[in-house]
Amino acid sequence: MKYETTVKVKSQEKVIQLKQVLEALFYRNQELAKKAEEFIELIKKEGVEDSAWRRIQERLQMKHVPFYTMRNKLRDAGMIYKKDGIYFVSNQFSLRLKEMADIWEAFASQK
Repeated sequence: MKYETTVKVKSQEKVIQLKQVLEALFYRNQELAKKAEEFIELIKKEGVEDSAWRRIQERLQMKHVPFYTMRNKLRDAGMIYKKDGIYFVSNQFSLRLKEMADIWEAFASQK
């Protein structure tokens, strides 16, 4: 299965916190960025069962569609993944960014 999403990059803005990374991912809806931060913190601390979606929605005070939009965007970016019905934090997002940075660095340093 192929997942993908868009991240907005602002070349003049220094990224120093997770909040800013999530704002770049949820650039069309900053409220979802805030909820996403809560959600991934919850996943990191406890792991979240896919079957617990209703409880998590209530905990985050979110309606059904925004919750799934947020969850899917995090998954599509490679920030979270599901294994055996449980969501975990993933390093796929950082791996793709590092690959892109390495490619750009190699290109930019060529004479």
